[in-house]
Amino acid sequence: MRKVGLAGLLVLMACIGSQAQIDTQHMSAGIGFTHMTGDFGPDGFEGSVAVHPNRWLSLAGEVSALWSTVRTNDIKVTDRIQNYQAGPRVHFYRAFANPKWVPFAHLLFGVSHQSTSIQNGPEASDTSYSWSLGGGTDYDFNRKVSGRLKAEFLRTTFESIGRTRGRFTVGIMYHFGGGIRRGRIPVTTP
Repeated sequence: MRKVGLAGLLVLMACIGSQAQIDTQHMSAGIGFTHMTGDFGPDGFEGSVAVHPNRWLSLAGEVSALWSTVRTNDIKVTDRIQNYQAGPRVHFYRAFANPKWVPFAHLLFGVSHQSTSIQNGPEASDTSYSWSLGGGTDYDFNRKVSGRLKAEFLRTTFESIGRTRGRFTVGIMYHFGGGIRRGRIPVTTP
C-alpha cells in the first residue's frame, strides 16, 4: 500500500513539477464525486490538478479513492480502489455555440490499487498499471470556477486479469488566474 501511495505522490509531483516553467495562472485544481461500474459499484472522491502550457492542451494528474460495502447473510464485504494517473488532456473551446461549455478528451496513465476484505475473513489486495480513456465537459460559471461532468473507461489488470470499467465524475474546478479559460493569455516580454 505504501508503494501505491508513493507512486501516486510521484505522479502528482511530476504534474505539479512541470508547472515550474508555466505561469501559475495557467493552473486548475478540482474535486468531485465519482462512481465506478462493476462489482459492488464503488463510490468515492477524486482530486485533480492540471497545468496548461497553452489554451487547448493541459497536463492533468488525478487521484481517486472509491469504496463499497455489501452485507449478505451477516457477512460484510468491503472493496476499496485507489487510482493515481496523469497524462494529456485536449480542450475543444469552439465545439459549442455557447463558449461557457468546454468539452475535453484525455488519456491518463498510472497505477491502481484494489483491496477486498471479508469480515472475520481473509483480505486480498493487488496493484497494477492502469490507464483511462475518456472525456467530459466543463461549464464556466465565471473566470475562476467551473463545474465538471466526466465519463471514462478505466483499464486495470488486477491478479493478471484485464478489466475495463466505466467511471463517472461530477465535480467543481478552480482556475488560477482564469486567463487561459477565456482566451486572455497574458503576453510576457523578457
